[in-house]
Amino acid sequence: MDGGTARGAGDPRSNGGGAMSRIVVARAAAIVVLAVALGVILLQVGTRPPAGLSASAVTVPTGTATTVPHTTATTAPGHTGSTTTTTAPLDRANVKVLVANGSSVNGAANSYTTVLAHQGWGTLTAVTADAKVATTSVYYGSGQQVAAADIASALALPPASVQALTAAVPVAGTAGANVVVLIGTDLASKAPGTTTTTKAP
Repeated sequence: MDGGTARGAGDPRSNGGGAMSRIVVARAAAIVVLAVALGVILLQVGTRPPAGLSASAVTVPTGTATTVPHTTATTAPGHTGSTTTTTAPLDRANVKVLVANGSSVNGAANSYTTVLAHQGWGTLTAVTADAKVATTSVYYGSGQQVAAADIASALALPPASVQALTAAVPVAGTAGANVVVLIGTDLASKAPGTTTTTKAP
């Protein structure tokens, strides 16, 4: 056997070079794996919302409108943007109406008491006012302004005829009445089935 060949096969430098190559390759592979793992971690950290915020707090707006309490809108045909506020219907039967005759037309208060009763109002027995008045007024007690305005409208009276009920109103026995209608000469002359005489309910 050739002595040179034998020395080459057993040369420790030759074996050391192969081992060194394997170490270099192993280190390179470890660095690549470490870089990939680090990249994945950084990607997750970068997309994670800040502490204390929920995922919904960092959601990019998509143009969806926020739901807020709203009132029901009623749009009439041919119109847009109109909003109707709905209120509870007025229970006329629970509104006690006292009609007083402040004119010289006999039976005027009784006549209009009948008219209002037919409209559903809770009427009381008609009375005679303590004084004569030229114009009719509708007086309302606490919380009855809407009812008084409704009655005035039904009798074709102007809005100015609706006033608060006070002790100055010349009608006795208003206790228990929610609305007092003081018939004046203007309305008494239009009452059906009446005659002009002395004051009477």
